[in-house]
Formats: sequence, C-alpha cells, structure tokens
Amino acid sequence: MLRALLLVAGLVAIANPAAAIDIVVASGTERSIAAFGAINGMCESAGGKPEIRERAANGSFEIRSRRMKVSNPSSHCLGRPFEGYVVVYRSRAGFRGSDRAVISTYLFNGRVDVRTDTVYNIVVK
Repeated sequence: MLRALLLVAGLVAIANPAAAIDIVVASGTERSIAAFGAINGMCESAGGKPEIRERAANGSFEIRSRRMKVSNPSSHCLGRPFEGYVVVYRSRAGFRGSDRAVISTYLFNGRVDVRTDTVYNIVVK
C-alpha cells in the first residue's frame, strides 16, 4: 500500500509558484512573446507542450512547434537541434489596454513532472 502511494505521489506533477512577465505589444499585431524548450542528457527534447491555463480576454495566444538549437555554451549538446515551442500573442483589432494570460510549461524530471506557471501581463498600445 505504501509503495503504491509513493508511486502515485511521484507521478503527480508538482506546480511551481507563478512568475510574472510584463510585455508591451502593438494593437492588432502578432508577436512572439516566449519560447520554451528543454533537452535531456541525450540531446533530445524533454519538455512537454506548454498549455494555456488562463486565456487572454482581449486577444489570442497560439502555441507553435518550432525547431530550435541548444545555445548553452556549457552544454555538450551545443548547436544541436531539438523540438521546442513558441507562444504567439495577437490582440483584438483596435484593442488598447491591459490583457493577461497564464501559460504552464512542463519538465519531465525522472519520477516527477515539474509544472511551472508563468503569468503574462500584456499592455497593448
């Protein structure tokens, strides 16, 4: 019973407290506001697809798959390609003001999946 409980506890995603990022965008234009990606020790993609936890009220978010390259100079994977994700935001046409959304990212970390929530505070001008 205890073994099963530990197994279930290890499989549950751990949520980190939300970080906040402030962004200014032009009204009606499409803008890439974030890029996410993680690799494992074999230089393969190790992160799950980000999820939109809270949708923007005055615009739209789209998560797109994108081929990226490892840019960390201390990584043995430097320069190798992997599959990552880009988050793109577009406000409603003519909208000016504040918008907000929450994006969750995942890191598959062995026994425990780590979820990180990021709040995007967007000022549309």
